[in-house]
Amino acid sequence: MTRHGATLEEWAHLDLVLGLTADLLPVVSRPDAVVAPGSSLKSVGKTPSRYNAKRQVIGLPRWTAIQARGAQIERWMREPDLGACVQTRRVRAIDVDVTDPALAEVITYFFVSAFGPDVAIRGREGSSRVLLAFVVEAPDLGTRVLRLADGAGIVEFLAHGQQFVACGTHPSGTRYEWWRAGDGAPGLPDSLPTVALADLDSAWEEAATRWHVGPVHAPAGGASAAAGQAGRGVGEAAPRQGFEDPVLAWLEARGWTAHEGTGPRGQVWIHCPFEDEHTADSGHTQTAYYPAGTGGYEMGHFHCLHAHCEHRTDADFLTAVGYHLAVVDDFPDLPVEAKPALGDETCGPGETDEGRAATVASAVRRLPAPPAPRPVRGPSAAERSLLAGSLPSPEAWFSTEPGQGLKRGRGQTAKAVGARVAAPPAGGGIRASGGAVVQYTEPRRCP
Repeated sequence: MTRHGATLEEWAHLDLVLGLTADLLPVVSRPDAVVAPGSSLKSVGKTPSRYNAKRQVIGLPRWTAIQARGAQIERWMREPDLGACVQTRRVRAIDVDVTDPALAEVITYFFVSAFGPDVAIRGREGSSRVLLAFVVEAPDLGTRVLRLADGAGIVEFLAHGQQFVACGTHPSGTRYEWWRAGDGAPGLPDSLPTVALADLDSAWEEAATRWHVGPVHAPAGGASAAAGQAGRGVGEAAPRQGFEDPVLAWLEARGWTAHEGTGPRGQVWIHCPFEDEHTADSGHTQTAYYPAGTGGYEMGHFHCLHAHCEHRTDADFLTAVGYHLAVVDDFPDLPVEAKPALGDETCGPGETDEGRAATVASAVRRLPAPPAPRPVRGPSAAERSLLAGSLPSPEAWFSTEPGQGLKRGRGQTAKAVGARVAAPPAGGGIRASGGAVVQYTEPRRCP
Protein backbone atom coordinates (compact mmCIF):
# COMPACT_ATOMS: atom_id res chain seq x y z
CA MET A 1 0.00 0.00 0.00
CA THR A 2 1.32 3.41 -0.97
CA ARG A 3 1.91 5.76 1.94
CA HIS A 4 1.02 9.26 0.72
CA GLY A 5 1.41 10.86 4.13
CA ALA A 6 4.42 11.27 6.38
CA THR A 7 6.32 8.10 7.19
CA LEU A 8 6.44 6.83 10.76
CA GLU A 9 10.06 7.89 10.97
CA GLU A 10 9.18 11.40 9.82
CA TRP A 11 6.36 11.72 12.38
CA ALA A 12 8.66 10.51 15.18
CA HIS A 13 11.46 12.81 14.06
CA LEU A 14 9.27 15.92 14.03
CA ASP A 15 7.58 14.93 17.29
CA LEU A 16 10.43 13.63 19.41
CA VAL A 17 13.75 14.61 17.85
CA LEU A 18 12.80 18.20 17.02
CA GLY A 19 10.33 18.45 19.92
CA LEU A 20 7.54 19.97 17.80
CA THR A 21 4.73 17.95 19.37
CA ALA A 22 2.40 20.87 20.18
CA ASP A 23 2.91 22.53 16.79
CA LEU A 24 2.15 19.52 14.58
CA LEU A 25 -1.04 19.14 12.56
CA PRO A 26 -2.28 16.57 10.03
CA VAL A 27 -2.98 17.21 6.35
CA VAL A 28 -4.51 14.77 3.90
CA SER A 29 -1.71 14.23 1.39
CA ARG A 30 -3.39 11.83 -1.01
CA PRO A 31 -3.66 13.76 -4.31
CA ASP A 32 -6.86 12.01 -5.45
CA ALA A 33 -8.71 12.35 -2.12
CA VAL A 34 -12.22 13.81 -2.36
CA VAL A 35 -13.24 16.94 -0.47
CA ALA A 36 -16.47 16.48 1.48
CA PRO A 37 -19.53 18.31 0.10
CA GLY A 38 -20.08 21.53 1.99
CA SER A 39 -16.50 21.72 3.26
CA SER A 40 -14.76 25.08 3.07
CA LEU A 41 -11.69 23.34 1.63
CA LYS A 42 -11.15 23.93 -2.07
CA SER A 43 -8.28 21.46 -2.50
CA VAL A 44 -6.24 18.89 -0.59
CA GLY A 45 -2.62 18.68 0.44
CA LYS A 46 -1.81 22.18 1.68
CA THR A 47 -4.22 23.07 4.48
CA PRO A 48 -4.59 21.19 7.82
CA SER A 49 -7.25 18.54 7.23
CA ARG A 50 -8.42 15.02 8.02
CA TYR A 51 -10.89 12.38 6.84
CA ASN A 52 -14.50 12.18 8.02
CA ALA A 53 -16.34 8.89 8.57
CA LYS A 54 -16.88 8.57 4.79
CA ARG A 55 -13.17 9.16 4.09
CA GLN A 56 -13.93 12.53 2.60
CA VAL A 57 -11.56 15.40 3.35
CA ILE A 58 -12.63 18.09 5.81
CA GLY A 59 -10.66 20.96 7.30
CA LEU A 60 -9.59 21.39 10.91
CA PRO A 61 -11.63 24.24 12.44
CA ARG A 62 -9.63 26.83 14.38
CA TRP A 63 -6.40 24.95 13.75
CA THR A 64 -4.27 27.91 14.85
CA ALA A 65 -5.42 27.27 18.44
CA ILE A 66 -4.64 23.53 18.44
CA GLN A 67 -1.88 22.29 20.76
CA ALA A 68 -1.28 18.69 19.69
CA ARG A 69 -0.65 15.93 22.24
CA GLY A 70 1.19 12.64 21.93
CA ALA A 71 -2.01 10.58 21.80
CA GLN A 72 -3.26 12.64 18.84
CA ILE A 73 0.01 12.17 16.99
CA GLU A 74 -0.20 8.41 17.52
CA ARG A 75 -3.61 8.41 15.80
CA TRP A 76 -2.33 10.51 12.93
CA MET A 77 0.66 8.19 12.48
CA ARG A 78 -1.67 5.23 11.91
CA GLU A 79 -3.38 6.90 8.93
CA PRO A 80 -1.06 6.43 5.89
CA ASP A 81 -2.63 9.35 3.97
CA LEU A 82 -1.91 12.01 6.60
CA GLY A 83 1.06 14.28 6.06
CA ALA A 84 2.56 16.48 8.78
CA CYS A 85 2.18 20.26 9.01
CA VAL A 86 4.24 22.51 11.29
CA GLN A 87 2.65 25.63 12.75
CA THR A 88 5.10 28.53 12.56
CA ARG A 89 4.76 29.59 16.18
CA ARG A 90 8.43 29.14 17.04
CA VAL A 91 9.82 27.46 13.94
CA ARG A 92 9.64 30.05 11.16
CA ALA A 93 10.11 29.64 7.44
CA ILE A 94 10.95 31.56 4.30
CA ASP A 95 8.98 30.24 1.32
CA VAL A 96 10.84 30.91 -1.94
CA ASP A 97 7.93 30.63 -4.37
CA VAL A 98 9.97 31.47 -7.48
CA THR A 99 9.53 29.85 -10.90
CA ASP A 100 13.01 30.48 -12.31
CA PRO A 101 15.45 27.84 -10.96
CA ALA A 102 18.56 30.05 -11.20
CA LEU A 103 16.88 32.98 -9.44
CA ALA A 104 15.38 30.67 -6.81
CA GLU A 105 18.83 29.28 -6.03
CA VAL A 106 20.36 32.76 -5.76
CA ILE A 107 17.65 33.92 -3.34
CA THR A 108 17.83 30.69 -1.34
CA TYR A 109 21.55 30.93 -0.72
CA PHE A 110 21.36 34.64 -0.03
CA PHE A 111 19.31 33.75 3.07
CA VAL A 112 21.52 30.75 3.83
CA SER A 113 24.57 33.03 3.88
CA ALA A 114 22.71 35.36 6.26
CA PHE A 115 21.37 32.66 8.61
CA GLY A 116 24.13 30.05 8.49
CA PRO A 117 24.70 26.63 6.91
CA ASP A 118 22.53 24.75 9.43
CA VAL A 119 19.32 26.08 7.89
CA ALA A 120 17.11 23.18 6.78
CA ILE A 121 15.68 23.28 3.25
CA ARG A 122 12.50 21.58 2.08
CA GLY A 123 11.88 21.03 -1.62
CA ARG A 124 10.59 18.47 -4.08
CA GLU A 125 11.83 16.89 -7.26
CA GLY A 126 11.23 18.85 -10.46
CA SER A 127 10.40 22.17 -8.76
CA SER A 128 12.47 25.26 -8.08
CA ARG A 129 10.28 26.25 -5.13
CA VAL A 130 11.90 25.66 -1.74
CA LEU A 131 11.29 26.50 1.90
CA LEU A 132 13.93 27.39 4.53
CA ALA A 133 13.17 26.47 8.16
CA PHE A 134 14.75 27.99 11.29
CA VAL A 135 13.81 29.32 14.73
CA VAL A 136 13.16 32.95 15.69
CA GLU A 137 12.49 33.55 19.39
CA ALA A 138 10.19 36.57 19.15
CA PRO A 139 6.45 36.97 19.82
CA ASP A 140 3.86 38.45 17.48
CA LEU A 141 5.83 38.06 14.28
CA GLY A 142 3.65 38.56 11.21
CA THR A 143 3.96 37.49 7.61
CA ARG A 144 6.10 39.45 5.14
CA VAL A 145 5.99 39.23 1.36
CA LEU A 146 8.40 40.33 -1.35
CA ARG A 147 7.10 40.48 -4.93
CA LEU A 148 9.61 39.86 -7.70
CA ALA A 149 9.78 41.61 -11.06
CA ASP A 150 8.10 40.26 -14.20
CA GLY A 151 5.83 37.95 -12.23
CA ALA A 152 8.75 35.68 -11.31
CA GLY A 153 7.12 34.87 -7.97
CA ILE A 154 7.15 35.91 -4.34
CA VAL A 155 9.26 35.33 -1.25
CA GLU A 156 7.19 34.99 1.92
CA PHE A 157 8.15 34.89 5.58
CA LEU A 158 5.79 32.51 7.43
CA ALA A 159 5.14 33.38 11.06
CA HIS A 160 2.35 33.55 13.64
CA GLY A 161 -0.94 32.03 12.47
CA GLN A 162 0.58 30.20 9.49
CA GLN A 163 1.91 26.72 8.76
CA PHE A 164 3.76 24.69 6.15
CA VAL A 165 3.58 21.06 5.08
CA ALA A 166 6.75 19.39 6.34
CA CYS A 167 6.34 15.77 5.21
CA GLY A 168 4.04 13.94 2.84
CA THR A 169 3.04 14.15 -0.81
CA HIS A 170 2.55 17.38 -2.77
CA PRO A 171 -0.68 17.62 -4.82
CA SER A 172 1.49 17.10 -7.93
CA GLY A 173 2.30 13.59 -6.69
CA THR A 174 5.94 14.17 -5.67
CA ARG A 175 7.09 13.82 -2.07
CA TYR A 176 8.60 16.60 -0.01
CA GLU A 177 12.32 16.21 0.67
CA TRP A 178 14.68 17.86 3.18
CA TRP A 179 18.40 18.55 3.16
CA ARG A 180 20.91 20.62 5.11
CA ALA A 181 21.87 23.89 3.40
CA GLY A 182 25.57 23.75 4.21
CA ASP A 183 26.52 20.34 2.83
CA GLY A 184 23.36 19.03 1.18
CA ALA A 185 23.05 16.13 3.63
CA PRO A 186 19.60 14.61 2.97
CA GLY A 187 16.91 14.04 5.58
CA LEU A 188 15.10 15.95 8.29
CA PRO A 189 17.44 17.96 10.52
CA ASP A 190 18.25 16.88 14.08
CA SER A 191 18.00 20.52 15.17
CA LEU A 192 17.13 23.90 13.69
CA PRO A 193 19.35 26.99 14.01
CA THR A 194 18.13 30.02 15.92
CA VAL A 195 18.20 33.27 13.94
CA ALA A 196 18.28 36.56 15.85
CA LEU A 197 15.42 38.93 15.06
CA ALA A 198 17.91 41.66 14.11
CA ASP A 199 19.56 39.31 11.59
CA LEU A 200 16.17 38.44 10.11
CA ASP A 201 15.23 42.11 9.74
CA SER A 202 18.59 42.98 8.22
CA ALA A 203 18.46 40.14 5.68
CA TRP A 204 14.87 40.94 4.76
CA GLU A 205 15.64 44.61 4.14
CA GLU A 206 18.61 43.66 1.96
CA ALA A 207 16.48 41.18 -0.01
CA ALA A 208 13.84 43.85 -0.52
CA THR A 209 16.50 46.20 -1.88
CA ARG A 210 17.74 43.57 -4.34
CA TRP A 211 14.56 41.98 -5.64
CA HIS A 212 11.36 43.61 -4.39
CA VAL A 213 9.25 45.57 -6.89
CA GLY A 214 6.06 46.34 -4.93
CA PRO A 215 4.66 47.07 -1.49
CA VAL A 216 6.14 45.01 1.34
CA HIS A 217 3.14 43.36 2.99
CA ALA A 218 3.31 42.93 6.76
CA PRO A 219 0.68 43.22 9.49
CA ALA A 220 0.77 46.20 11.81
CA GLY A 221 2.27 45.70 15.25
CA GLY A 222 4.62 43.02 16.50
CA ALA A 223 8.25 43.08 17.43
CA SER A 224 9.53 43.82 13.96
CA ALA A 225 6.65 45.58 12.24
CA ALA A 226 8.95 48.37 11.11
CA ALA A 227 10.80 45.95 8.84
CA GLY A 228 7.70 45.42 6.73
CA GLN A 229 5.98 48.80 6.81
CA ALA A 230 7.58 50.50 3.81
CA GLY A 231 5.05 50.91 1.03
CA ARG A 232 2.22 49.04 2.74
CA GLY A 233 -0.17 49.82 -0.06
CA VAL A 234 -2.24 52.58 -1.62
CA GLY A 235 -5.73 53.78 -0.97
CA GLU A 236 -7.88 54.36 2.05
CA ALA A 237 -7.99 52.34 5.24
CA ALA A 238 -11.73 52.50 5.85
CA PRO A 239 -14.70 51.95 3.49
CA ARG A 240 -16.47 55.00 2.20
CA GLN A 241 -20.18 55.44 2.78
CA GLY A 242 -22.70 55.02 -0.01
CA PHE A 243 -21.05 52.08 -1.78
CA GLU A 244 -22.98 48.89 -2.43
CA ASP A 245 -21.17 45.75 -3.56
CA PRO A 246 -23.21 42.84 -4.96
CA VAL A 247 -20.00 40.80 -5.36
CA LEU A 248 -19.43 40.84 -1.60
CA ALA A 249 -23.00 39.69 -0.99
CA TRP A 250 -22.44 36.88 -3.51
CA LEU A 251 -19.22 35.74 -1.82
CA GLU A 252 -20.78 35.75 1.65
CA ALA A 253 -23.93 33.92 0.57
CA ARG A 254 -21.96 31.10 -1.07
CA GLY A 255 -19.37 30.47 1.62
CA TRP A 256 -16.31 32.01 -0.06
CA THR A 257 -15.42 34.10 3.01
CA ALA A 258 -12.62 32.48 5.02
CA HIS A 259 -12.61 34.43 8.27
CA GLU A 260 -14.87 36.69 10.30
CA GLY A 261 -14.07 40.38 10.42
CA THR A 262 -12.14 42.58 8.03
CA GLY A 263 -8.56 43.66 7.48
CA PRO A 264 -7.05 47.06 8.32
CA ARG A 265 -7.99 48.46 4.89
CA GLY A 266 -11.51 47.09 4.91
CA GLN A 267 -10.67 43.92 2.96
CA VAL A 268 -12.60 40.68 3.48
CA TRP A 269 -10.61 37.44 3.75
CA ILE A 270 -11.78 34.80 1.27
CA HIS A 271 -10.88 31.34 0.01
CA CYS A 272 -8.88 31.68 -3.19
CA PRO A 273 -10.66 29.85 -6.06
CA PHE A 274 -7.19 28.95 -7.39
CA GLU A 275 -5.99 27.54 -4.05
CA ASP A 276 -5.09 24.19 -5.57
CA GLU A 277 -2.24 25.90 -7.45
CA HIS A 278 -0.72 27.53 -4.36
CA THR A 279 2.54 26.02 -3.16
CA ALA A 280 1.80 26.65 0.54
CA ASP A 281 -1.00 27.69 2.81
CA SER A 282 -0.29 31.15 4.22
CA GLY A 283 -3.28 31.31 6.52
CA HIS A 284 -6.62 33.07 6.14
CA THR A 285 -5.00 36.38 5.11
CA GLN A 286 -3.48 35.01 1.89
CA THR A 287 -6.43 36.08 -0.30
CA ALA A 288 -8.66 39.11 0.11
CA TYR A 289 -11.52 40.88 -1.60
CA TYR A 290 -11.70 44.68 -1.28
CA PRO A 291 -15.38 45.66 -1.42
CA ALA A 292 -16.31 48.72 -3.42
CA GLY A 293 -15.12 51.83 -1.61
CA THR A 294 -12.34 50.14 0.39
CA GLY A 295 -8.62 50.16 -0.15
CA GLY A 296 -8.97 52.86 -2.79
CA TYR A 297 -10.99 50.60 -5.15
CA GLU A 298 -14.28 52.06 -6.32
CA MET A 299 -15.36 48.90 -8.15
CA GLY A 300 -14.00 46.26 -5.76
CA HIS A 301 -10.81 44.24 -6.19
CA PHE A 302 -9.42 40.74 -5.58
CA HIS A 303 -5.90 40.32 -4.22
CA CYS A 304 -3.96 37.09 -3.62
CA LEU A 305 -0.41 36.97 -2.25
CA HIS A 306 0.61 33.82 -4.12
CA ALA A 307 2.73 33.99 -7.27
CA HIS A 308 0.35 31.73 -9.18
CA CYS A 309 -2.31 34.44 -8.92
CA GLU A 310 -0.02 37.35 -9.79
CA HIS A 311 -1.29 37.58 -13.39
CA ARG A 312 -4.97 37.01 -12.66
CA THR A 313 -7.48 39.80 -13.22
CA ASP A 314 -10.63 40.60 -11.28
CA ALA A 315 -12.55 39.03 -14.17
CA ASP A 316 -10.63 35.77 -13.66
CA PHE A 317 -11.63 35.68 -9.99
CA LEU A 318 -15.26 36.57 -10.72
CA THR A 319 -15.49 33.77 -13.25
CA ALA A 320 -13.82 31.27 -10.91
CA VAL A 321 -16.29 31.94 -8.08
CA GLY A 322 -19.22 31.70 -10.50
CA TYR A 323 -20.27 35.35 -10.38
CA HIS A 324 -20.19 35.92 -14.15
CA LEU A 325 -22.42 32.95 -14.78
CA ALA A 326 -24.88 34.13 -12.16
CA VAL A 327 -25.05 37.62 -13.69
CA VAL A 328 -25.79 36.14 -17.12
CA ASP A 329 -28.45 33.83 -15.64
CA ASP A 330 -30.17 36.80 -14.01
CA PHE A 331 -31.17 38.20 -17.43
CA PRO A 332 -34.64 37.02 -18.62
CA ASP A 333 -34.98 35.49 -22.07
CA LEU A 334 -36.24 37.95 -24.67
CA PRO A 335 -39.43 37.10 -26.57
CA VAL A 336 -38.74 35.98 -30.09
CA GLU A 337 -40.40 39.04 -31.61
CA ALA A 338 -38.26 41.36 -29.50
CA LYS A 339 -34.95 39.95 -30.72
CA PRO A 340 -33.44 42.04 -33.54
CA ALA A 341 -32.44 40.19 -36.66
CA LEU A 342 -28.78 39.67 -37.40
CA GLY A 343 -27.40 42.87 -38.81
CA ASP A 344 -30.38 44.97 -37.70
CA GLU A 345 -29.00 48.31 -36.54
CA THR A 346 -32.27 49.79 -35.26
CA CYS A 347 -32.90 50.37 -31.57
CA GLY A 348 -35.78 48.82 -29.63
CA PRO A 349 -38.65 50.83 -28.16
CA GLY A 350 -37.34 53.47 -25.82
CA GLU A 351 -33.72 52.50 -26.54
CA THR A 352 -31.11 54.98 -27.77
CA ASP A 353 -27.88 54.43 -29.65
CA GLU A 354 -25.97 55.67 -26.60
CA GLY A 355 -27.79 53.25 -24.30
CA ARG A 356 -27.13 50.28 -26.58
CA ALA A 357 -23.44 51.22 -26.86
CA ALA A 358 -23.14 51.45 -23.07
CA THR A 359 -24.80 48.03 -22.66
CA VAL A 360 -22.45 46.41 -25.17
CA ALA A 361 -19.39 48.07 -23.60
CA SER A 362 -20.47 46.86 -20.14
CA ALA A 363 -20.88 43.30 -21.41
CA VAL A 364 -17.45 43.36 -23.06
CA ARG A 365 -15.82 44.58 -19.85
CA ARG A 366 -17.28 41.60 -18.00
CA LEU A 367 -15.70 39.06 -20.32
CA PRO A 368 -12.76 37.30 -18.61
CA ALA A 369 -9.33 37.87 -20.06
CA PRO A 370 -7.80 34.80 -21.72
CA PRO A 371 -5.32 33.05 -19.42
CA ALA A 372 -1.68 33.82 -20.06
CA PRO A 373 0.30 30.86 -21.44
CA ARG A 374 2.48 29.23 -18.82
CA PRO A 375 6.10 28.76 -19.76
CA VAL A 376 7.32 25.19 -19.54
CA ARG A 377 10.73 25.15 -17.97
CA GLY A 378 12.79 22.03 -17.30
CA PRO A 379 15.06 21.78 -14.27
CA SER A 380 18.51 23.25 -14.71
CA ALA A 381 21.73 21.56 -13.66
CA ALA A 382 21.87 23.87 -10.66
CA GLU A 383 18.36 22.91 -9.65
CA ARG A 384 19.02 19.21 -10.00
CA SER A 385 22.07 19.62 -7.82
CA LEU A 386 20.12 21.69 -5.29
CA LEU A 387 17.27 19.19 -5.05
CA ALA A 388 19.33 16.00 -5.11
CA GLY A 389 18.69 13.30 -2.51
CA SER A 390 15.61 11.50 -1.21
CA LEU A 391 14.26 10.28 2.09
CA PRO A 392 14.70 6.59 2.94
CA SER A 393 11.65 4.37 3.18
CA PRO A 394 12.00 2.51 6.50
CA GLU A 395 10.15 -0.74 5.86
CA ALA A 396 11.04 -1.81 9.39
CA TRP A 397 8.17 0.29 10.72
CA PHE A 398 5.55 -1.94 9.08
CA SER A 399 4.33 -5.33 10.25
CA THR A 400 4.94 -8.27 7.94
CA GLU A 401 1.69 -9.85 9.09
CA PRO A 402 -1.36 -8.90 6.98
CA GLY A 403 -3.80 -6.60 8.74
CA GLN A 404 -1.50 -5.83 11.69
CA GLY A 405 -0.57 -2.30 10.57
CA LEU A 406 2.18 -0.77 12.71
CA LYS A 407 4.28 -3.16 14.75
CA ARG A 408 5.84 -0.38 16.83
CA GLY A 409 4.05 2.12 18.98
CA ARG A 410 5.14 5.74 19.23
CA GLY A 411 7.32 4.85 22.22
CA GLN A 412 9.35 2.15 20.49
CA THR A 413 9.61 4.32 17.38
CA ALA A 414 10.98 7.12 19.57
CA LYS A 415 13.56 4.77 21.03
CA ALA A 416 14.70 3.58 17.61
CA VAL A 417 14.89 7.08 16.15
CA GLY A 418 16.51 8.51 19.29
CA ALA A 419 19.24 5.87 19.15
CA ARG A 420 20.23 7.15 15.70
CA VAL A 421 20.91 10.69 16.99
CA ALA A 422 24.57 10.40 17.94
CA ALA A 423 25.00 13.81 19.59
CA PRO A 424 21.84 15.80 20.41
CA PRO A 425 22.49 19.55 20.35
CA ALA A 426 22.91 21.38 23.62
CA GLY A 427 19.69 22.59 25.19
CA GLY A 428 17.38 20.37 23.19
CA GLY A 429 17.36 18.55 19.88
CA ILE A 430 15.46 15.57 21.15
CA ARG A 431 13.47 17.72 23.55
CA ALA A 432 14.23 20.61 25.88
CA SER A 433 14.12 18.29 28.86
CA GLY A 434 16.63 15.99 27.17
CA GLY A 435 14.57 13.00 28.28
CA ALA A 436 12.34 12.24 25.33
CA VAL A 437 13.98 8.91 24.50
CA VAL A 438 13.90 7.78 28.14
CA GLN A 439 10.35 9.03 28.55
CA TYR A 440 9.04 6.90 25.70
CA THR A 441 11.10 3.71 26.01
CA GLU A 442 8.09 1.90 27.42
CA PRO A 443 6.03 0.76 24.40
CA ARG A 444 2.52 2.07 24.04
CA ARG A 445 -0.21 -0.09 22.61
CA CYS A 446 -2.23 1.50 19.82
CA PRO A 447 -5.92 1.49 20.75
